[in-house]
Amino acid sequence: MTSPPSPTSFMKETTGAHFQGLAADELIDTAPRHSQSARDIPADIIAIRSRPRRGHLPVLGAIWSGARQLGYASIFYGLRLRGQFPSRLLASPSDIWPGDPDVAKLLASGVFRYHGAEVRGDIPDLTDPDIPGPLKRWLHSFMWLRDLAMLDDVRKARAIAKPALEHWLAHYSRWDRLAWAPATTGLRLMMLINHAPLVLATKDLVYRSKVLNSLAHQGRHLARTLDLAAPGLPRLQAATGLVFSSILLPSGEARIKPGLNALERELAAILLPDGIPECRNPDTLAHILQLLISLRDGYRAARKTPPTFLQIHIDSAAAALRGLHLKGHGFACFNGARHGQERRIQHCLDMSESKAAAQLSARQGGYQRLEAQRSALVIDTGVAPYGRLSKAANAGGLAFEFVNDGIAIIVNCGTPAAGQNCGVPLAALRATAAHSTLVVNDTNSAGLKANGEISRTAKSVRTGRISEADGHGLTVKSDAYAQRHGYLMQRSLWLSADGNTLSGEDQVRSASGKPPSRRAQKQLDIRFHLHPDVGVNPTSDGALLTLKNSAWWYFRCSDAALGIEPSVYITDGAEKALNTKQLVLTVSLTQAQQDVRWSLINGQAARET
Repeated sequence: MTSPPSPTSFMKETTGAHFQGLAADELIDTAPRHSQSARDIPADIIAIRSRPRRGHLPVLGAIWSGARQLGYASIFYGLRLRGQFPSRLLASPSDIWPGDPDVAKLLASGVFRYHGAEVRGDIPDLTDPDIPGPLKRWLHSFMWLRDLAMLDDVRKARAIAKPALEHWLAHYSRWDRLAWAPATTGLRLMMLINHAPLVLATKDLVYRSKVLNSLAHQGRHLARTLDLAAPGLPRLQAATGLVFSSILLPSGEARIKPGLNALERELAAILLPDGIPECRNPDTLAHILQLLISLRDGYRAARKTPPTFLQIHIDSAAAALRGLHLKGHGFACFNGARHGQERRIQHCLDMSESKAAAQLSARQGGYQRLEAQRSALVIDTGVAPYGRLSKAANAGGLAFEFVNDGIAIIVNCGTPAAGQNCGVPLAALRATAAHSTLVVNDTNSAGLKANGEISRTAKSVRTGRISEADGHGLTVKSDAYAQRHGYLMQRSLWLSADGNTLSGEDQVRSASGKPPSRRAQKQLDIRFHLHPDVGVNPTSDGALLTLKNSAWWYFRCSDAALGIEPSVYITDGAEKALNTKQLVLTVSLTQAQQDVRWSLINGQAARET
């Protein structure tokens, strides 16, 4: 590897000119002026925080739910679930989602581990009250059968699956609040049918009859309790499991239509028109897409025609997922997502059979994508959802991630999986400072409440896009800091057509139009978190970034003081946060308007030209 030349030997000013057409003096009613292009997207896109769906009155709903659950616990409830005894499955579609071979080895050694929590034994003792809730739900869902199926020794896999299911039937053949929760039941029905070769491949006819009869009972119960599932992904899991089991079990026809109606209603409620889920979590989007593809596969196995709306939603979700996909790293790390799931996403997109292109502008979901040659970036241009939907969301407005040639350069810190202890407080990872964005006075751009919900967020975020022969750009304006600190923010990004230059201009403007008094002056930090594989060394006017593929990039800024500080990074599969670095531009807000221009240039490409 040859050493990089001095940045001053080839660098030229890259910011400023591209943003003349994008600059705006007002937060409201502005749009970029630009030439027409086939890639242009309507300008002045506005994201407004949407209100939550209305449900039953909390007190009455809780009373009604409690009364129903008392009825389910009655010894007489089982009689209401009786019906035709199924003697076989109409079909047993193979699970199209590969499990984890490493988890399979743990299961074979008697270790059932989920997000750091584990229980040991030949089979899990589900009656143990000390098992953590997330682990117990995972065990009850039988999602671990997907991993167990990866064992090369099928006999060993069956020797684990059959006793585990016998244990479950012995203790949970009747209703249990946790084991028979609608979402858990829906997932369990899908897993047991998908992996029938593991749990039903036996000459024990009495055991087979118990399993099949239990599947029918669970399906009938699920049809009665769909409305008890929490709105969103849990209710979608319940409805999908109901339809999936009903088309593959004898005498399930009567449950198909109600299940489809519930599924269609929930999809219309949970997915925004651009395919992004209302919680704005990319990981949730992948879960939704997997459920829909699995259901379509169940229809094909049963030789039935899937409903039209199913493929429509698959195409929409696939386009949205492609827009949030950063090649080589999986999801863009926003609002509960984390890197490291590349194989899962690629397989998900392949199985979708959708040819829809990556969505560059998610208007309602609040994400924008710029891509050119081997470079791509995704930026959060939305506002936090309301209430319970915001419990996984982050205060990371205007943050972006940048990838070149499959290598992540600028990232966000990411979020651990539910129940996982990564060694860093979750509140810190959800904070604005954990994202590659602007931070005023070291405070969050949105409030994080004690119950995990987000409050005091931006009222609106406006976005304008531009596409020209020499590159693509966008401007985003936010009032997230207006109420608390009296500042409006604007971030402009420009990606050159060859993907080798990313230019930025960050502007903070006093909402009053007047410079602050000396006592009221605040500090602006612009953070750029680096991927752990990126090395960083300071230069006279910026920093030199070295990548694992021997490429180097120059970060340059002359409008603010540059510091290099520690950071952390969460990736899927790593139990603890990884150490990394971040670039921090710091400037005192002494004027009515403060502009900071910066650029990131592929030094090797610039040298070759």
